[in-house]
Amino acid sequence: MRSSWNDIPNADNVEGHGGTCALEGLHVFGQGLYKDGIALIHDFIGPGTTKKSEKEQMDILFKALTSYMIRCSERSVPKFASRAGAMDLSRTTAMENEGGYYAIAICFCTHRGRELMKDVFMDVHGLCINDVVYTMTHLLAYDAWTTSHDMRKWELDNAEDAVAHLMQCLLDYLPQEIVDKDGSTTGSNGYHKVKFHALWLLLVYLRKYGSGRNFKGDHGECFHKISVKLNGDRTQKRNTTFSLQVAARDGDSNVINLAYSYV
Repeated sequence: MRSSWNDIPNADNVEGHGGTCALEGLHVFGQGLYKDGIALIHDFIGPGTTKKSEKEQMDILFKALTSYMIRCSERSVPKFASRAGAMDLSRTTAMENEGGYYAIAICFCTHRGRELMKDVFMDVHGLCINDVVYTMTHLLAYDAWTTSHDMRKWELDNAEDAVAHLMQCLLDYLPQEIVDKDGSTTGSNGYHKVKFHALWLLLVYLRKYGSGRNFKGDHGECFHKISVKLNGDRTQKRNTTFSLQVAARDGDSNVINLAYSYV
């Protein structure tokens, strides 16, 4: 079938297919570095199910703080996961991960938060809590800057040093170490992945497409609520046949919706 799309190149002449598939903030930050950061702080307190009492104390502070922030008139406060505390990452969305990361950074600025985390950061891991907060707030600021409406061209042309500094701070003050089977660590090799290196690559896409709002994936991800979540509730929820049943229910829904338009 002849289509007008056949004459449009799908790949960038310089960067190939990667040039047309931008790394965007929803996965780089919301489902990437924010989620990793919360999980890392969880493991700093105690890996797995250890140190339950300390984690509960942190969750109590988190819920008390977010209850005040929700009643605030400030509209730019990110969304929080009301069904869980700071240490629970089960079934959280990208926006909730951002809100959790934001609230945890504020918790560390309170007297109670510093008291809870002093031994964890300083005595156990040799980290200063001020450096941890500095790194977390700079990551939040970089995310906000990439999607800002008033980004200046000179700022983008001179942002490399600041981004490199942020990446180095993540390596130094929120080290994501890989523990081998023999108990030895290999430094911050946990950051050897695309979502970390995307912090630098975002500058390339910002120069190419403008503000990060132009290539953010929030709108496309919203279709998962309709195509997967809604249809998934109408299946038997068996792992072996889930995808097949979701596809069948999605086809039925499209037929029914189309029929309603003619009724």
